[in-house]
Amino acid sequence: MGNKLRKIVRGVLMESLTETEPLWLKVPDGVVNELGIELYNGSDEAYVVEIHFDTKEILIQLYTDEFQHGLISYGESEEIPNDVKEYYSIPFGDIPKSLKGFILRRLDHRYHKYL
Repeated sequence: MGNKLRKIVRGVLMESLTETEPLWLKVPDGVVNELGIELYNGSDEAYVVEIHFDTKEILIQLYTDEFQHGLISYGESEEIPNDVKEYYSIPFGDIPKSLKGFILRRLDHRYHKYL
């Protein structure tokens, strides 16, 4: 494939991004509190796992540290009740500056224009 055609195809693929690759960015405790995310245990953690550009939202998943299994999602945990929320979707328009800055410092620069 010629360089010109390769460049065009790459450009089209980049424009059709719908979500990031898995990010696994641990959200700082202060930002978790600011978002109103309720952790089941005080030592549990929240991670930005994906950014969805098609629906314009950030997906945050909650994790707990279990002695036998290590860090696992709320959905996989036998210690977290089933009625406890495992995911939070934050629309782009509702992202506080603290979370947006945290993400942009860690996100691949090719995604910045979408966020």
